[in-house]
Amino acid sequence: MQTIKTSVSVGDDRRLLMQLPENIPAGDYEVVLFLNQRTVKGDNGASKRTTALSKARAALRKSVSPEHSIADELIEERRKASERE
Repeated sequence: MQTIKTSVSVGDDRRLLMQLPENIPAGDYEVVLFLNQRTVKGDNGASKRTTALSKARAALRKSVSPEHSIADELIEERRKASERE
């Protein structure tokens, strides 16, 4: 058994084409594909948070215009709440 680690890009057609090293002889093989989505440098927990945050932002942008600042709205709500305290 030999392990080959390489980076690939999956396109919209979901096809994967790989060039194997020359030291792999022609023949029949059993192949196991392990997918680990690559992200910007950082630990795995950070990359999962980044992906989740991106998805949340995309969902919010469907219902909130890009000109509207959700952060400013939350800050203003917090100011009003602190004034009432």
